Amino acid sequence: MEDKLAVFLTVCSDALRAEDAAMDRLTGKAEKYVAAIAVILAFLTAEMQLLSFRAGCASEIFSVLVVAGVVFLLVALAASVASMRVREYPTFSDSEYLMRVADADTDDRARRSVAKLYLELRDGIRRVNERRALTLRIVGVAFTAGYLVSLFGHLGLALLRSH
Repeated sequence: MEDKLAVFLTVCSDALRAEDAAMDRLTGKAEKYVAAIAVILAFLTAEMQLLSFRAGCASEIFSVLVVAGVVFLLVALAASVASMRVREYPTFSDSEYLMRVADADTDDRARRSVAKLYLELRDGIRRVNERRALTLRIVGVAFTAGYLVSLFGHLGLALLRSH
């Protein structure tokens, strides 16, 4: 019985570390999105003088595409930053609960209490990580849409200017 509880406690601890690693990966991914979006927005801003809303229907459509792409990119940027600003992460239990672990009448009961503590903490972090992952999936879609729409708009404007 003792060995089984030790293994269980180790697995619970490993699960908590895995969620912590997932949290770090999500933060890294959000930071990469922010950097990529900032670079693309800088290039798009430099090319804004190409926009023309009075030079004909085709030019207006392509200009609107560029603006729509910028809007998608700004939404993606805002969502990326929001995914990094986690308002609350679960933390360890109050000291009162931790003292109950120390006051457990058997080692078996103490190990089970510690395992419960790890699992509750891991579950809370997992819920936050799942929300962040969903936000980053939305960021990916908005980023891709914004980039492609603005790219098509700029290509169309460049083709119109070359003719």
